[in-house]
Amino acid sequence: MPIQISDTAILAIETFYENVAKKYRHTYDYSLMRKNIDEILGRMPKIENGLSRLTPSIKRWEGRGFMARTNGSKQWFFLYTIDGDTVYVLDACHAQNMKDPVDEAVSKVLRAHLFSHRMCITEGKRRKMVSRFTESDLRGMVMEAISNIINEEYKPIGSGIKFKSESGTEHTSIVTLEDDDSGQRCHIINDDHCYVLYNDSDDKVGTNCKPVHYIFPEAVKALQSLPLP
Repeated sequence: MPIQISDTAILAIETFYENVAKKYRHTYDYSLMRKNIDEILGRMPKIENGLSRLTPSIKRWEGRGFMARTNGSKQWFFLYTIDGDTVYVLDACHAQNMKDPVDEAVSKVLRAHLFSHRMCITEGKRRKMVSRFTESDLRGMVMEAISNIINEEYKPIGSGIKFKSESGTEHTSIVTLEDDDSGQRCHIINDDHCYVLYNDSDDKVGTNCKPVHYIFPEAVKALQSLPLP
């Protein structure tokens, strides 16, 4: 069936991967971002031609048409309608944003932040809950909320994974992290009693890997779990 993709759907996909690029600006390059965007756009023709027709499961899509979900690790949902023999894709949403409405997710993060930092919530004269905190506290809460809601996490996928550096030297990782959605990997090796990190730098996984000079949060957590080299 012919397919028409709305600007809204394209913008949703581009915005998602732009946010990934902002967070991992030193390790997630433009070519990989474009590859991910083009890959998701390339899956849309499978709507009504391999992807099952579903009922929309988020409120903003209810009653607006049908929903389809991609297969594999890169989980995207599409809202679409059918007019004649043409599929019209109205919107797109990554799987991690389909779990809870954003306002509920923000509420959970802010409440957790208040609790963990022992910030006081008092009851006002009109029996309304009032939270007292400084501008710095508010900034910290907002940053934590953003980090938790739009975070695109790297996860450990194992050890003993072989890869080659830019010079062609082969290494074996003691821990390898992978971004579930982009597929980009970060390898940690032990070299002369020091930990060294390498990142995949192109579309060929495990080749032409470059040393990492900017240590992102997930890599720090992985290093903290390792013994002294």
